[in-house]
Amino acid sequence: MRLLSRFGLAAVVGFSVSALIASASYSLGFWLGRNSYNLRLIIYSSVPFALLLGLAAVVRPKRKAEQQRNTVVGALVGATLGFLYAFIVAGYALALPAFLVLMLSCWVPGGVSAMLAAAPRGDRRWVVIGIAILCLAAIVLTEPIFNAVTHNQQLTVALVAPSEMSTARLQAQPETVGFDNDAEIQVAKNEVLERVRAFGYTEAFRVLSITKEGKGKRSLAIVVLRSPIAREAVLPVPDSSTVVYIQHPENWEKKPEQTPVLHRVITMRPSTTDEGIGYFEIPDAQGVSLEGRIVAKADVYGPDQSVSDLFKQLQSPQTTDQASDQLTNLAKSDARIRTYLAQRIPALIDAGPQYFQPHVPDAAVQYPGPVWQNAVMLASELKLAETTPALVKWVSVSTSPVMTLASATQLRDNPAGQALIRIGDPSIPALRDGLERGNSHERWDCARALVQIGSPRATNTLRDHVTHEPDETLVDFVNRSTAR
Repeated sequence: MRLLSRFGLAAVVGFSVSALIASASYSLGFWLGRNSYNLRLIIYSSVPFALLLGLAAVVRPKRKAEQQRNTVVGALVGATLGFLYAFIVAGYALALPAFLVLMLSCWVPGGVSAMLAAAPRGDRRWVVIGIAILCLAAIVLTEPIFNAVTHNQQLTVALVAPSEMSTARLQAQPETVGFDNDAEIQVAKNEVLERVRAFGYTEAFRVLSITKEGKGKRSLAIVVLRSPIAREAVLPVPDSSTVVYIQHPENWEKKPEQTPVLHRVITMRPSTTDEGIGYFEIPDAQGVSLEGRIVAKADVYGPDQSVSDLFKQLQSPQTTDQASDQLTNLAKSDARIRTYLAQRIPALIDAGPQYFQPHVPDAAVQYPGPVWQNAVMLASELKLAETTPALVKWVSVSTSPVMTLASATQLRDNPAGQALIRIGDPSIPALRDGLERGNSHERWDCARALVQIGSPRATNTLRDHVTHEPDETLVDFVNRSTAR
């Protein structure tokens, strides 16, 4: 009966203390204690832990003469069991570091309390007082100790972009996290913009996203975005200070350079989708990361205003590459912009590469200019059937002075040919016309494009043409290609 009593007392006390600490942490809002799933997991897992403590209490030495020694050993056994049990559950549940600390704060005091309660009888008042002190310390001290060791802080991260037309469509998701109301959000945004101006940036900026997490000293990281993220970047989190990271084409500039930072980093990654600008990941001291993305939202650009400005930039060799990328992203998310480009790109392609050809010392080596190539790229990316007659007109224009059999057959170095292939069946009427009216080179390239398209309609077009094609070599090529 005494063994059963010892078992029951240790189990009840161990479970009660563990559940009490977890419930109090949850009720008082101490970090991960606010997560109800974590609370349930600790309470449910405290049941087998209580049984383990009961068994440990039964096998302890029972001689009252060794009471003081037994009490110390029992406390050490209880603490060890709580420590090991927390790591076992953490490994099974794949717990984050902060949650492991919370489990330790519940089960180590629970184990010690169970062993003290099951010790040979002495002055029980001191046992109760000791257990109460353990519970209070676990509830009150765990969070500040954790914050000090992990350098936890109230970190605000703001993603900002210049308030200009080229970035007007940008938005970040999530837009805000960690604020109680709109007034608090606006105050935080105003502070961010004031900090940016204090670093000497006089241009207008707008805040795409602002998040706040953690506890402790205030810290602010401002990330200035100027273009899509091309490669992954890691930006160290400031240590109780303010830092600004400015995006440049090849790197990120940190201001001030000597700002103290932590080992945790804000990660910026390139987007994997056409409409995306990039992804961001913001860590906290608990091992949880806030992930988000920056995208180009639709219906901000109007065809009569900003897109027309971008189209003008497309026609300038100095700005054509950037304008081409922006127009591609815009048109993929807005049918009106796609229609706008479908009405204007054909004339740009039809004008031909020679009009935009850059000056080269060797007149025998001529390449299509960047403006014409970007116009063809837009036609390809957006699959603009309206451009196919103009593309066929320049189907034989190559970007490489060296030609191999494979590159010639697949039109690898022919931008217009590649665009026609990507557009697919809508290109067939224009390619048929090119077969009928083109010179020898053009007829060959039109036939190659139809072979690469490879649809039944393209194959029938080729077979119809060879009945009156004068070039016997081309006839043989078509017959072999369509017989596969």
